[in-house]
Amino acid sequence: MVMIFLLILLISMWLPTVLYSLYLQGNAGFQEKYLQLLRAGGTRSYRELLALFGLDASEPGFWKQGLTVMENLIDELAEIELEG
Repeated sequence: MVMIFLLILLISMWLPTVLYSLYLQGNAGFQEKYLQLLRAGGTRSYRELLALFGLDASEPGFWKQGLTVMENLIDELAEIELEG
């Protein structure tokens, strides 16, 4: 049960990062899909919500996509720090 809770917690923190990546990529229909996600509230599972965007948390690409966003943000921060 604890593992399930931790997985849900991790996905809930990772999802905004991955969605931000899709937004930056100009994912077709992103705004409407995002509104559907918000309208769903807690009535749909993560699997269903991720499917709206063609995502699957069981696929390594889901996690790599989030890591790429985080890596880019860290690189930007390092550049700002070096300039300052």
